[in-house]
Amino acid sequence: MKTTIRNYRGYTITSFNLAQLEDSETRGRSYSVYASEEAYRSGEESLSARECLCRLNEAKAFVDALVK
Repeated sequence: MKTTIRNYRGYTITSFNLAQLEDSETRGRSYSVYASEEAYRSGEESLSARECLCRLNEAKAFVDALVK
């Protein structure tokens, strides 16, 4: 699956297009937040695993809450 990786305030935000799942009822993007890109690449569970993040601004707000 093609995944987009962004760095934001020291955390890594990944996203992918749900259309890649080839389910006609599933659309949009899914975002996950990791402590670092290394954590993502090593297969660690995302910090946001229990959250449904469907927009980039939601992922950024999740990070902002961690940074406080």
